Amino acid sequence: MTEPQPQSRTGRIRLVILFTAVSVAALLAGAWFSQQLGTSPAAVPEALNGTVFPRSRPVPSLALTDHNGATFDNARLKGRWSFVFFGFTHCPDVCPTTLQVLKQTYLQIQTANTSATPVQVIFVSVDPNRDTAPILKQYVQFYNPDFIGATAPLGTLTPLTRALGILYVYDTQGRSDGSYTVDHSAQILLIDPQGNWRAVFSPPHDPARIVDTFAQIRQFTGE
Repeated sequence: MTEPQPQSRTGRIRLVILFTAVSVAALLAGAWFSQQLGTSPAAVPEALNGTVFPRSRPVPSLALTDHNGATFDNARLKGRWSFVFFGFTHCPDVCPTTLQVLKQTYLQIQTANTSATPVQVIFVSVDPNRDTAPILKQYVQFYNPDFIGATAPLGTLTPLTRALGILYVYDTQGRSDGSYTVDHSAQILLIDPQGNWRAVFSPPHDPARIVDTFAQIRQFTGE
């Protein structure tokens, strides 16, 4: 992947939003082709169009390590709804903002008891060289002690992010000290209790809207 030119804070945010728009467009196109090739799935409610896939999509094989050093594989997606966000702990703006949204979303779901099925929030770092398990643990648990941090070597991460429509690129230009930042997509993925990819939430994110949409998704899927 080519490296972008140095970006201002506003420029980075715009780039992330552009990444998200491109990613979501590709995902929805894929969902449309899947629909044409298979049997017709149940019609998605108009309010959920562009968020929910007409048919759930399998999640690629996971080979991550969580913030406790334990294996995080597809089995850990089963039996619960999972909100998944990709980022990195040195992120200056998008990641803290999104994790605050997920913190509020998680608390609202727990308080309202809108899901009898357990819910988990997973933060996957695309910066494994700096985001060690102890750093990930401290980072995610600052937002909520129930949150899970996970990562993997780039050789494992890249096929996964490509399959999920997540874009990220390392930016080292203009830096003489060896430091870098990472521009990345900002969508939140929703995995259903069968471990299949069900929906995507694009920025700007709003906790109340996500909670309401999540309730509609549960009603639509019967989960």
